[in-house]
Amino acid sequence: MITRSPKPSLSPRLAGDGGSVMVESAIILPILLVMLAGLVDFGGAFRNRITIQGAVRSAARAESVMGNNAAADKFSLTTLWAGMSTVSNTTLNEVTVFKTDSNGLLTTNCKNLTPDNTNGKGLNSGADVCNVYSGYQTQNAGTVFQLANAGCTSGWDRWYCPSTRKIDLTGPPDYLGFAVEVTYTPYTKVFGSSFKMTDQQVMRLEPPAA
Repeated sequence: MITRSPKPSLSPRLAGDGGSVMVESAIILPILLVMLAGLVDFGGAFRNRITIQGAVRSAARAESVMGNNAAADKFSLTTLWAGMSTVSNTTLNEVTVFKTDSNGLLTTNCKNLTPDNTNGKGLNSGADVCNVYSGYQTQNAGTVFQLANAGCTSGWDRWYCPSTRKIDLTGPPDYLGFAVEVTYTPYTKVFGSSFKMTDQQVMRLEPPAA
């Protein structure tokens, strides 16, 4: 007669492995999801920032080349908006065109101005020389922009009036700053519902061709 020995039973430790795997997964999965959300949100922000930097650089270059042309700000705003056409989840808050030195400092008074879609907004007092535009004014600059008149007493760009900008080498030429502020809304909002991004370029106005 053959006697079969009973099958060895699993130790309590081995028998409980399935439960421990579930517990470990429950701990790790939220961390992985948060990391994935961070990659999506910050990846989108980084891509948008690179695009915005390129658009701001192109707009500032447009101002430099236009010099004291009466339509300088209008042209630079349309250039900026065209360059931002591929930006997503981003709202353009304001654009500031200002006179500066080679250090590119934007004065606090100009920085604190709130755009005015109807009459424009800006300053022309001492070091505070700037025009401030809203997202609406920038987006629609090609059709609704109000150019400064001959005396620079009206128009959206009358404070840092394009026709009075210095472009002669003996002047010397003005250093012009072009600053942009946008609000980025993350896709997942895990790390916040929105945050602001800024960029700025400074260029010397081009002297007239010889």
